[in-house]
Amino acid sequence: VDMAFLARRGYRVVGVEGVGLAIDAFAAEFSATGDAVRIHLPKEVDPDRFRASAMIPKAPEGEEVSVMPQPVILVEGDFLALGAREAAALVPFDAAFDRGGLVAVDPGDRERYVGALAELVAPGGRVLLVVVEHDAFADGRLGPPFEVTEAEVRSLCRGRFDVRLLV
Repeated sequence: VDMAFLARRGYRVVGVEGVGLAIDAFAAEFSATGDAVRIHLPKEVDPDRFRASAMIPKAPEGEEVSVMPQPVILVEGDFLALGAREAAALVPFDAAFDRGGLVAVDPGDRERYVGALAELVAPGGRVLLVVVEHDAFADGRLGPPFEVTEAEVRSLCRGRFDVRLLV
């Protein structure tokens, strides 16, 4: 939803998803054509580890389109496997919006996750990060979504991003 919304407003949008079925479902719901088309990524990005598709988002029902929206680029692959070489080929991004990424990552992989995010965002760029704090679920599970405290966000981002709490 957020990616299509931003693309319709002229922003360059790239989403990374580990599950191909999620990409297909997103395209089926938000694409003007009902699907996405395969595209080639830069040669620095290993096609055995990452595949990409593009789709033009459809206008919401009842809304007229006066300008062709930007395509949404959907990259299928392991976000944690994005190294400096791949990141350099895809970036720089002035901003990133993480709504459901960090909270879905195993707590032991959070440092790598924030490191990959830092590689993708240009110096001085901004990240809007949405996290949750919660007790264990009724069945005893801790996640996903996993709790990520403000203190942990500050620790993970130290030396990479300045953290400002929005409530």
